[in-house]
Amino acid sequence: MTFLEKSRTLLASIEIDAGGDLPRSSTPGERAIVFAAYVTLNIAAALFSGFAAVTYLINHSYPRAQMEIKRLPMSWMPRLGGALAAGAVGLLVGFAVHIVGTLAALGLVLYFIGAFIAHMRVGSRNLVGWAIFFATTVATLWVNLAHHGIS
Repeated sequence: MTFLEKSRTLLASIEIDAGGDLPRSSTPGERAIVFAAYVTLNIAAALFSGFAAVTYLINHSYPRAQMEIKRLPMSWMPRLGGALAAGAVGLLVGFAVHIVGTLAALGLVLYFIGAFIAHMRVGSRNLVGWAIFFATTVATLWVNLAHHGIS
């Protein structure tokens, strides 16, 4: 048996307990890839959002400066930090309650759309940080939908 045949046999024998979420028309290899992306992206997005939430909640100088540049009230800092923290926790809870993770990913996408609007409102073109967060949350939403057989 060649390496390729052994690999195919192994992939064919992989069963991922996804609660029947993925369409059964997909191959075991595809399900394994989607599951790996699902776990990786959810953890990465939860870490990104969690660290950002902490900076907002401890009143760190960087988000405070960003709030001033965007001309947003400082009273919003704890609320924005709370929204980020809720998204991070929701992504992690989503491993147990799938709909919570998907809704958390959607909420984070909407959060970063709002951040983009805040950037554009004041003419800010410093969008690298925003783009990283936004791309991560969009990918997380997509992989949540794919993993649960919605997309």
